Amino acid sequence: QSGTTAYTGSVTVGSSGTALSAIVAGSCTIWSPATTITATSTQQIVCQSATDGSIGALTGVTTDSICSLNMASSTNTTIGSLAVGGVSASSTAGTIVARLINLTGTTFTWTAGASSSPQWMYSCYDPA
Repeated sequence: QSGTTAYTGSVTVGSSGTALSAIVAGSCTIWSPATTITATSTQQIVCQSATDGSIGALTGVTTDSICSLNMASSTNTTIGSLAVGGVSASSTAGTIVARLINLTGTTFTWTAGASSSPQWMYSCYDPA
């Protein structure tokens, strides 16, 4: 079968599964208030949709969403030495906040604005 099927309400998979009201997934760019993360330290970042240095909302992500964040398989090896230390939906609908841990062995530097190419993948669900 092809096409899209939309359900309203919630769905539960299995006899003891959690009822879900929404599932969203996609790619995002990272916005960070700082241009460096010193070795073995952490930095809070925002996973969002804009690529021009501003912060744009990700469609379907709510303040109640439970999210995960990981790097795309095409991510370069330097960025690959950053580990995601924790993820949550932001108190601002449409954005995901995460804490990155710098495991590069040296200070990691990037631009403070969002990158122009999404290198991060997110998935979120909302409990019913």
